[in-house]
Amino acid sequence: MELARKLGSRKKKLPRRVVFIAFTAEESGLVGSRFYCNNPIFPLEKTIAMYNMDMVGRVKDKQLTVFGVGTAKRFQNEVAKLGDKYGLTVAMQKAGRGPSDHSSFFSKNIPVLHFFSNLHEDYHRPSDDWEKINVEGMVKVVHMLEDIIVDTAKNKQKPVFVAVKGNADVGRPKRNRGTRPYFGSIPDFTIEVDSGFAISGVSPNSPAARAGLKPGDVIIKFGSEEIGNLKDFDTALRKYKVGDLVEVTVMRGDKKKTMKAKLMLPF
Repeated sequence: MELARKLGSRKKKLPRRVVFIAFTAEESGLVGSRFYCNNPIFPLEKTIAMYNMDMVGRVKDKQLTVFGVGTAKRFQNEVAKLGDKYGLTVAMQKAGRGPSDHSSFFSKNIPVLHFFSNLHEDYHRPSDDWEKINVEGMVKVVHMLEDIIVDTAKNKQKPVFVAVKGNADVGRPKRNRGTRPYFGSIPDFTIEVDSGFAISGVSPNSPAARAGLKPGDVIIKFGSEEIGNLKDFDTALRKYKVGDLVEVTVMRGDKKKTMKAKLMLPF
């Protein structure tokens, strides 16, 4: 809303139309954004970019993740420069397809950027309340988006779409893949590892916390399953049930540690 206010209050009108949309039923399978892309108010062939703000209120340690930087040739340089301008450490991911509304537009060959302040221990819980919002961090994200939108609107050259392969996974529950027990690890998207699932922390009193996992650990094995990435971890976790005791192997720095976690229902 603040971004819309700032752009709408400009003395000189932008040379391109900017449309703000709040989509419904994203968690149910991108229902709202898919509907719009199939029934657009403005022609998609005239839609030159989609910028998605999904979870930008909990910026921590000045770290921000931006997905989709590979979907247009100029995005990566633009995002890097603006991250420096506003004092944000930006982890850039190239994929344009992922579990948020920008994916619907990417599927229509539209360049996309998804701004994301990363998962946290209150995700999808009633404890995720207003007083935990990092207003200063959110303001920086708004300023960053304003600069990108204004530049896109004024630039006579449209962003050139690139069909990046692969999916971005921000660690959200997959509602169409069955149930799974609760572990409590919090993904870290600000670093890239050659293999494994890096975590930024663990939820209090979760199986991960009780087993002794710590921020910075990289999970490389869960039970008998080798873990190469977050998707591998999610698949491995679904093979167990509540109450199972599972060996978890992590890399902590240059040392390998194995712990046991008793899986449970979410709090």
